[in-house]
Formats: sequence, C-alpha cells, structure tokens
Amino acid sequence: MQQQDSHQPNQSSLQGFLLTGDWEDVKGRYYLRFFGISHSGPFEVIMTNQRPGFYVEKAANASLPPGCQRVDTNLRSFEKKPLDYLSFVSGAQARQVQSALVKQGIRTYESDLKPAEKFLMDREIFAEVVLKNPTHIRQRPGLVQWIDPEVVPLDEAAEMPAFSSLSFDIETGKQGQLFSIGMHFLNRDQKTERTAAFICKDMAPIPNFDGIDIQVFSEEGPMLEAFLALVAQWDPDLLIGWNVVGFDLDFMLKKMKGYGLEPRLGRNQSNLRIFRAGMGASAVTHGRVVVDVPRALRLNFFQFERYGLDYVAKDVLGEGKLISSQVGKWDEIERQYYHEPEALIRYNVQDAVLVTKIVAKTGILNLLKKRSIISGMLLPRVGGSTAAFDHQMLPAIHKAGFVAPDLADIHYQQSAKGGHVFYPEPGLHEYVVVLDFRSLYPSIIKTFHMDPLAILMRDEDPVDTPVGIKFSRQHHALPGIISRLLDERAKAKATQDGHLSQAIKILMNSFYGVMGSSGCRFYHQDLPDAITGVGRFFLEKSKTYLEDEGYRVIYGDTDSVFVCLKPHQGSQYQQAGEAIAGQLNQYFKDFIKREYGLDSFLDMEYEKCYRQFFLPPSRGESRSLGGGGASEVKGSKKRYAGMMITAEEGDDQLVFTGMEYVRSDWTKLAKTFQWQLYQKLFLQRPFEDWLKDYVKDLHKGRHDEWLVYRKRLTKPPRDYTKSKPPHVKAALRLLEVHPGADQRYISYVMTEDGPVPVELEPEVFDYEHYVEKQLKPIADTILPYFGASFDSIVAGAATQPLLFD
Repeated sequence: MQQQDSHQPNQSSLQGFLLTGDWEDVKGRYYLRFFGISHSGPFEVIMTNQRPGFYVEKAANASLPPGCQRVDTNLRSFEKKPLDYLSFVSGAQARQVQSALVKQGIRTYESDLKPAEKFLMDREIFAEVVLKNPTHIRQRPGLVQWIDPEVVPLDEAAEMPAFSSLSFDIETGKQGQLFSIGMHFLNRDQKTERTAAFICKDMAPIPNFDGIDIQVFSEEGPMLEAFLALVAQWDPDLLIGWNVVGFDLDFMLKKMKGYGLEPRLGRNQSNLRIFRAGMGASAVTHGRVVVDVPRALRLNFFQFERYGLDYVAKDVLGEGKLISSQVGKWDEIERQYYHEPEALIRYNVQDAVLVTKIVAKTGILNLLKKRSIISGMLLPRVGGSTAAFDHQMLPAIHKAGFVAPDLADIHYQQSAKGGHVFYPEPGLHEYVVVLDFRSLYPSIIKTFHMDPLAILMRDEDPVDTPVGIKFSRQHHALPGIISRLLDERAKAKATQDGHLSQAIKILMNSFYGVMGSSGCRFYHQDLPDAITGVGRFFLEKSKTYLEDEGYRVIYGDTDSVFVCLKPHQGSQYQQAGEAIAGQLNQYFKDFIKREYGLDSFLDMEYEKCYRQFFLPPSRGESRSLGGGGASEVKGSKKRYAGMMITAEEGDDQLVFTGMEYVRSDWTKLAKTFQWQLYQKLFLQRPFEDWLKDYVKDLHKGRHDEWLVYRKRLTKPPRDYTKSKPPHVKAALRLLEVHPGADQRYISYVMTEDGPVPVELEPEVFDYEHYVEKQLKPIADTILPYFGASFDSIVAGAATQPLLFD
C-alpha cells in the first residue's frame, strides 16, 4: 500500500480510546507514541515536540549538558523548597543526568514517572482522547498516524468501539514439541468470527471442518511465521488466552528465538516482550494488549474455587474442555496428535473458543475498559493502583503549587493497623441484621478532609480528627475526587452500568491501601493511621450507641456490625434494620457537626438479615457447652454461617463466610458435609441418621470422587527443604513419573501410603484421615450447641468401618 500524507478536513479531529503508550529515542531524538482505536479504525499518535524532564531544587548547583533547559517555576517540594524544571533532548540524556545528580547528593523530583503516563496525567486525560490539528496525518497499512496533534481529554460521554480479540492456545508434546496452535478471532462488531488451526505434522493436508481453517506444516518455524502473519492480517486489538503469558507466549517466544524469528506481534510490527516479577509475568507490545484471562479475573475480584480453564468454563458457561480430566491428559494429547490429529485440532480450537466465550459472559473486557477510563491507566497497567493514585493526585498537587518526591526518597515506617474487629459472641442467634458502612474509608476521607495535600497544609485552619491527627480544612484534593467518583457511580447505578459502577468502587477502595503502602510517593504515616483509626472509632461508636438502645451487637468487622433484633422486631426485620441504620446516621451527623464542625458523609445502611446465624468458637477453644448454654469461649473472627432471608418467602439462603465450605483447600467431601449438616440444623430437621449414613457411605467408597485436595505451590516442590507438607510430597511423587508436570497446583488424595497425586490413579484411600481431619472438625464446631458431638452420634463407626457392611 502506498503511504500518503493527508490533510482532509474530515480528518482534522478524531475521538478515540488509547490502548498503549510508550516513548523511545531515535537517533538522539525523543518520541512519545500512543496507539488507540476509534470508530474509523486503529490509529497511532506520534509526538515529536515533547521533552522529558524532572525537577530539582533551585539551590541545587547542577552541571548540565548541552541541550538541557533549566526553567524557573513557582512550584515547591513537600518540604516547601522552591524548585526548577530541567528538560532534555532525549530520554537517555534525562536518565544520565538524573543518575549523575543523585550520585552528587542532589535530589530529583518526579523523575521516575513513566513519560507516556506523565503526558496524559499533565493533560488530565483518562484513556479517552480527542485529537485535533495535527501537523500531518499519514495513512499506513491498517493504521492512521497522527503527527503532533493537540491531545485533549474527551469531555463528554461517548460510546467507544468494542475490542477485537484473538484468543489462541497451543498444544505441546512431552518432548517439548509444538504440536498445534488453535485460534478464534472476534471482530469489533462482536459478530464476525474466524477460526483457524495450525498443526505441525508430516502428513497430507486436512480438509477444513467445523468452520476451522486448517493449515498443515512440516516444521515448527514456518508454522510460527504463519501465526505472526495471521495476527498481522486479522489485526486484533487484544491477544487473549488462558495462562497465555506464562505458558503459551513464553513457549512460543523461546521457539521463535531458536528459529531466528522476531516476535513481531505489535501493531507496528514491533516485538512482543515478556517481563517477569516474582511469580507473575506480563507481556507488552505496541498497539495491542495481551490479556491473560484468569489473571484478569482474579485482579478484578471474580472468584472461582479453581482457575483452571475447564473448571471456570463449566462454572460460567456450563461446558468444558474436550479433554477435561487431568488423569492421562498428556497421554491422550500425544495419542490424538499421532493417531487422530482432527481430534487434537478440535480440542485445541475449543480451548480458544472457550476463552472468548468466558470473556463475553463475564464482561471482563468491558470492566477493564471502564477501569481504564476511570483510573487513567492504559490497559496494560490498568491494575496499577499506585500509578492510578498518582494519576488522580498529581495534577491536583501541581495546581496547589507542589511537586511530589521520587519514590526512592520515601522513608516508609510501618503498615497501618487493620480494620477493627469485635470479638464475636459465639453461638446460635436468631434474627441478626447486618448494618454496613457504605464506602467507609472513602467517606472518612471525605468527611475529615484527609489527603496528602491536607497533610502539607494542616497548619492552616486545621481540622482535628477523633484520633488526634490534623488535616487542613481548606486545602485538599482527594475529597473532591471521591465526590466526583461517587457522583459517577450513582449515575452508573441509575443506568444499570454494572461494569462502570464496579470500576469506580475498585478505584475508590484502593485509595486507602495505596496511601499506606511503601510504593506510594505520597506516603505519610498519619494518612493510614488516621483513616483506620477513625474507622475503628466509629465502629465502636456504633456498638456503644446500639447497646445503649437495648440491642445486642454480637460481631463487628471493619465496616459492618451484626445486631440481634429485639424479640418483637423479627417479623418486620427489614423495616427495623433500616430504622436502626437511619438512627445511626443521624447520630453520626449530629456528633460530627457538634464535635468537629464538619458535615458527615458516613452512611450506614441495612444490608441483610439472617433468620438463624451461627458464630463458631475460636479453634482450640473449649466446646464443652452442654446443651448449648452460654459459654465464656471467644468467637472466631471472620467466620460465620447463617440462613439469610431472601425476597422470596420461604426460600432462605444458606451463606458461609470464611468457613470450610468457601475455602479452596478443603475437599468436596468436607464442603458437601458442612452444607448439608448446617442446612439440617438451621431448618431443624433430623440429622443423626443422615450423619451416620454419610460416614458409612464414605467407608463404602461412595464419596471417592470427593476426596481430592487441590493446593497451590508457592515455589517449585524441590525447593521445599525445611518441611514437606502433604501437597509437596504429592507433587514430588508426580515429578518422579512425569518430570514435565505443572508445578503450580497439585491435586492429590490421602491413601494408606500417604498423599498421592490423582494423575497416578490411586485406589486405596485412607478413609480414617478424612473422618478425623475433614468431617469431625466441621461437625464438632456446631454440634455442641445442639447438645451432641460427632463421636456420640457415629458411635465408633469412624474406627470400625466393617460395622456398615
């Protein structure tokens, strides 16, 4: 395609959504580069008229190279020292000077900001942009380049195009071969689909089937080249997959390197790079975003018991992988490759299709887009809460006349105390309402004007707080940001935009954690101490007020209180709960206005009611409770169960929090047992015979499929030296048989020969282990409150399984 410059009037302005941003030096010149999408297609923004830079103190006697400019400013450091701005001809020059200054003992300010993020931050741009008045517009293959346009924030609501996505998955052999690549493409219209598969095998071409475009290659190198060409041809905005960074891309890039291929997966044919940090990894390139779907789900608070593709697909879609069992999976893939390649292609492509379907069903991509628009972080960095806080706060700090320090100069002291928790009152309770502070920490910040700027200016007209830490009454920024976000969330709820509402909630809830973290340039010990301290103060105030009103507060945790209604209120539980919440809000309003001269933004609301509610005793506490009478034992924090009243009369819902039923490290045997036991107890149904039969069926092998433990390894199994818990022993046994086995998770059962991985197909189970370690602890947590115990009901059955024959 011929490359042309264009100055057509209809191209003088463009609305778009930014995908990626970066900078580079080319022949000593500095460029900022952004890629985005619009309704007219992908675009690239190249800024040649920007200069990188940072701040130094005016008093600093710095020797500067040619081309550097030192500009006088009216800005000050947090220590109130006046600052100058240094700008440079290239990024390399800026880094060299910054390093030299630090070695001379001269402090630099905001020198560690990412240049592309700083460019957007300074213009208060939040992913959505308007491009105006470029010096040039150039047509490129599949792309329009805007050279040095005016880049401004989109100041009105506009519907941005959906993402096009390419989901891909690879299948590999035991000897490190690349067998096949399955691909599923979805266009921006969310209707146009394409499916393809490449297979590396010395064989005749396979006819296309099931809508799959199939290509056969005799060598891996040409197949990888074809994959790169297909990505360029289909031109997706997003590359998605299941563990696609840590496995698929990592494997493919190593293969490409071996064949002398460059991983040209960027929109401008730039290389894709993988960065590793700790146990995680990320992949970046220009103009396209790699989304590792299970990681995105985790980071956006989607919760699954397990994060394997088959498990999540069945949970979300009701369908799973074509090879779903882990037992013999590798052997089956090898068999299909050598003897039934069409089956392998179907399996491979199905995995890619499942990822596309999960993405669509969960709405995770829409949520990521909303988070980008709300936080200002472009998609590759959308989970960066600290950087998002910078994006919110730095423009406000600059407007107030201050410049933030480099992270290297922050002296972190200690983490703040956590939220307050009352010791629970263990036992069974009836008609328990849960009252919840809506957005507790954001509302505290808003009420008491808490933020970094208010710390800097607190000597001017200070506001005191219940914990004695002062903030400025007039100079603050974060309370206004929170007000704007709360207004936006209210609009999102009114329009039923659940993704936007969730994105705003995630961002607001991150503010407290960021300000108390060692990675925050605005860190000050008083900020997290004041926020959590005031939270504890008002949780205690709530308890005191309610007890003075004659209520029993049986539990409280950070932003919630659990209150037993009075006997006459049970039939009108919702009205009673809402009335109590209203009384508390009026009490807070009067108290804060009287004591501090401030308007209260604390908002307690009625959340739910439990008809029956159980708070277990702490583990290790005495359970000799007789017939369920009062006990002096302490309750167990963050663990409870109850029958929650629902809108449908007579359709109460059994809810567990923090207990075995919701924990991934307990077996299905234990979870099913707990759910059924509590259901019977709360509904006052006979349970003794059922419990005996449950143990009897266990010993008869009727629950064998429920005996699997699944645990995550935090490091390779051979790196465990001091102790080897059961899951590590199982992982080591698996490696002896399958050296290439996945070492991140292990599924195993307990046998008479110890822990054995399920892949080895164990047959002789240690049923007594499951009775003593899984069933009995669950039962004896609650049965004493019903005047019973596990052993008294089972009557020795746990140690005499032959009695049930």
